[in-house]
Amino acid sequence: MIIASYLIPIFISFDALALAGPAQEAVANPTQHVQNEQSELSPEQLKDAASTELSGDDILKKINSRMSETTSARGGFVQTDALGEVTTGNFYLRRPGRVRFEYTSPTPYLIVSDGTTVAIEDKELDTIDRAPLSATPLKHFLKTNLDFSTDTSVLDIRTLPDSHLVVLEDNPKDGEEALDGLVFLKFNKENFDLIGWVTIDGLGNETRVDLIDMELNVKISPRLFVLEDEDNRDRR
Repeated sequence: MIIASYLIPIFISFDALALAGPAQEAVANPTQHVQNEQSELSPEQLKDAASTELSGDDILKKINSRMSETTSARGGFVQTDALGEVTTGNFYLRRPGRVRFEYTSPTPYLIVSDGTTVAIEDKELDTIDRAPLSATPLKHFLKTNLDFSTDTSVLDIRTLPDSHLVVLEDNPKDGEEALDGLVFLKFNKENFDLIGWVTIDGLGNETRVDLIDMELNVKISPRLFVLEDEDNRDRR
């Protein structure tokens, strides 16, 4: 394992590439995390959510349609890792397959997907580590044609007062050495935009990411999704 998930857990758990064993209770009980969020709501909020709740199939159809309409996006993100450390930065997305997460200083990381490979640059160590896009949860929303009902294993769908929550089982592609985990995708209740997620890797490490100040379907330079090696870097 090259990079531990508590260092760079935005949507990738690289330490799972080298570990095996049963997932922890959080992974075994995905609905518990949903119930925890609901338990923080007042009875009035729960009643309002229930009165406007769509069926799970309807929610997925609207999410699929909205995400398929979104070919590019940019904005900011706020990440809270398994240790409670908060980091921020900017992201750029261009489907299919391309995304860039720029962490704000002093966090030294840059994450770039070029459509097939996800690269993580550590500016302090002057290294770049790589993994196939198919072995990361990023694959769930970077496809050309999205259909959560057929492309993924949906474990739960809930409507909260301000959002819809979709719980996915994150299985690696056949042949990939990665551990199963969970992805909790959070969508705006009104327009079904993706506004954040929580990932739980096979070891039970939880990471929350909130997307902010988003602009959709904007022009983004393809150069942002190229991470070039330098001769003095340790390419792993």
